[in-house]
Amino acid sequence: MKRYDLINALIKKHKYKTYLEIGVRDNFCFNKIRIKDKSGVDPMKDDWEIEKGKMTGWDSSKVPVKYRITSDEYFEKYIHKYDIIFIDGLHENEQVYRDINNSLKCLNSGGTIIMHDCLPLKEEHQSIPRVSDHWNGDVWKAFVRVRNERKDVEMCVIDTDTGLGFIQWADKSEPAIKGEVKLDWDNYVKNKEEWMNVKSIDEIVLKIGEDNFKQDGQVHKRVQTFLHSGSLGDIIYSLPFIIKKGGGNICIKNKGEFSAIDKQYHSLFRLLKSQPYINKVIFYKDEYGKKVFNEDNTIDLDKSVIYDPEIELDFDLDYFRISPKLHNEHIMFSYFRVWKESPENLPFPYLIIKDDYMFHHKELQEKISIPNNKFNVFHITQRYRDGVEFDWGKCIKEQSNPNYFIGLKSEYEALLDDYDVENDIVFYGDKVKDLYDMSLIIKHSHKFFCNPSVGQALAIGMYKEYHIAINPKLHLALTHMPIENILNK
Repeated sequence: MKRYDLINALIKKHKYKTYLEIGVRDNFCFNKIRIKDKSGVDPMKDDWEIEKGKMTGWDSSKVPVKYRITSDEYFEKYIHKYDIIFIDGLHENEQVYRDINNSLKCLNSGGTIIMHDCLPLKEEHQSIPRVSDHWNGDVWKAFVRVRNERKDVEMCVIDTDTGLGFIQWADKSEPAIKGEVKLDWDNYVKNKEEWMNVKSIDEIVLKIGEDNFKQDGQVHKRVQTFLHSGSLGDIIYSLPFIIKKGGGNICIKNKGEFSAIDKQYHSLFRLLKSQPYINKVIFYKDEYGKKVFNEDNTIDLDKSVIYDPEIELDFDLDYFRISPKLHNEHIMFSYFRVWKESPENLPFPYLIIKDDYMFHHKELQEKISIPNNKFNVFHITQRYRDGVEFDWGKCIKEQSNPNYFIGLKSEYEALLDDYDVENDIVFYGDKVKDLYDMSLIIKHSHKFFCNPSVGQALAIGMYKEYHIAINPKLHLALTHMPIENILNK
């Protein structure tokens, strides 16, 4: 849920008529608010730059801000009443504190104040002055101060969109927070749930009424967005986490030391688009989301990352690399570890491959021709074949059914160079145009043979039995599931 989702739901529920937004900036939220009578306050008058180049050359004339003054100047000069007020101005304690109290003076009976950035995740995110790209400021301090002083309001923070403060009139005998409070980071961490009165999205939807979030008969919830720039297998192994989080859009970024080549990334499109939990597949701009990788393949968290301002990102899946158990368990579980969630009861199969799936675009409709007879499929990559003591030639010759090789022509030729199997296995890789085709071939095979590869990831996703030869040093490629048969035990 984003701030504008909540604001619009409140407008719908209470039939609010008037709206004030403090800190309009680039008009991102303001334009999404569905109310006729709305006013904006923002002092920015000229082209300007946000720290570290996140926004440059902004033309303030294109933003419909009615009051081009500071919020302090506005409240001193004007006496207008509003049904709902959104505070998203200067994110500093003293200023936010004044904005809350001044807004309450202008708030109609039955009105609501919404605040942004109330729940910083890290100390540097709330530092004054600003020291990081992701910045909430110390808004939380102002929120706590008001809860500590006033007994005429009910306040909570919704755990979404970096913390949405929620303020309404109330008649209480005493403030919600009693006694003196020390507003430092350690105390915030220790008392966050109590001080901020944190509520879940579900609690708020229930409070406001699900119908008020509906559009066209559907519950209106902003579609979540996930970012990934890892290898093909890394992305496929992230799908159980995406399912558990409710699905959404997935942004694929083809940039970085550990990412695949562009052609491979495009091969993902049909596969991802066909999944019922994927809304859109978006190719992420190269200039955004860059990370610095350490020698052990983890991410250097001291390096700043700037994200595409056009895309509201919920989960950067690249951060599976900071999992505390990254090198001790299958990569599939690392996505859950990073966000401190249980990887139990994974949704198998999580790749749904239908023979008759119809894509929206006609050029995507064409599907691979599946052999009519019973057949075996081999997918053996050169990357993980070196150093493995296993006789693939013998394995191929022992099979009673026809054998097909899917993968690169160079991998097939390398196999022929090492083993006398030219008459025993047919190259089928030229008929496979992408991972959707590869999935269909693996799905319909009698037996599937592989080494650690994207083919293995597809088999696991479909919960298709497979036979694998591994390098003992790559034990983390094993899932220990019933579908896994190790050839070179």
